[in-house]
Amino acid sequence: MSYRFSALPGQGACWLVFFAAFALVAATGATGLAQPAQAPPAAKNDSSTCNYPAPYTSPYTLTYTCDTASLSVGFDQPPRNDTTLESSMPYADWYDQAAYNQGDITWGPPPAQYPAVSLPANAGCSPLQWKRERIVATAAQYIGRYYQHHHILDWDPPADWPYSETLIGCQTPGIDCSDFSSWYYNYGLGIRLNTAVAVQALPTTPIPGPGGVGNITPKVVAASVDNVPPDFATLCGQLQTGDLLYIKGSPTGPVTHVILWVGSLGSGPDPLVLDSHDNSPVVHDSDNVAIPLGVHLRPFRVTEWYYTSFSHALRILASGESVPPANGLLLGDQ
Repeated sequence: MSYRFSALPGQGACWLVFFAAFALVAATGATGLAQPAQAPPAAKNDSSTCNYPAPYTSPYTLTYTCDTASLSVGFDQPPRNDTTLESSMPYADWYDQAAYNQGDITWGPPPAQYPAVSLPANAGCSPLQWKRERIVATAAQYIGRYYQHHHILDWDPPADWPYSETLIGCQTPGIDCSDFSSWYYNYGLGIRLNTAVAVQALPTTPIPGPGGVGNITPKVVAASVDNVPPDFATLCGQLQTGDLLYIKGSPTGPVTHVILWVGSLGSGPDPLVLDSHDNSPVVHDSDNVAIPLGVHLRPFRVTEWYYTSFSHALRILASGESVPPANGLLLGDQ
């Protein structure tokens, strides 16, 4: 089943995408992927202060091989269906500046640890493939959300809250790149990654297993050597859906960004990734249209930043090529 994505400026950019995707599912009679428990609130600033992107319809689609209803298992049940449980901080403290350490105020509440999930009986695919598709399906729910320096997606600070500036220019719900990668692994499978991109990128950073139980050892599946990326075709052939690619700010600089490899689930003339991006640099789609800031599908091209500044790729999900994590991810690997 294929999904195409659209977004409108303002609140619609956060929400209309879900309607478009799930309408396709409804038309086929399938259950589809669950929506968040409540629509993201609009920005609290006057719209003239916000650099809302223009309406955008992506030329790209996602096609899943697993049963689509199975990919949303648990999204309609506690704690995943309650946005007030997105953080380990009590909801009553989210908007109390006295509840934060000074350096944490602009980032908002820290993420909660979500529980593990079990392979649904109706998955229609292998446990490993289900895990990979579950990650992409989880991330794709949030296409259209804005880029903000926040830990969780639905924190909605008031206009006068201390602000870590982004190109949207005002306070809205949203998330940055490494908080987003931590979010979809956590919300989807209960695997909570470190949210600081430079720390998350290190293969030596401890990763608790699903629900915080056990440990996962990520695998470096590809890496640049002396700041030179692997051959483009070779690199693309090494990557699998669900891998995380870490990107440097410049070809010789430190890691500043992380993207999700979509792999065979994506359409288009170029390989696709999914990320939350502040649009520096701007990425254009296959129709040469600038893709808005925030969470979107984007192409991975040999001439552009994602490849030319590629650092390395980590595989969080075990495969036959790597040693399974200590707790086996509960789902098995075949």
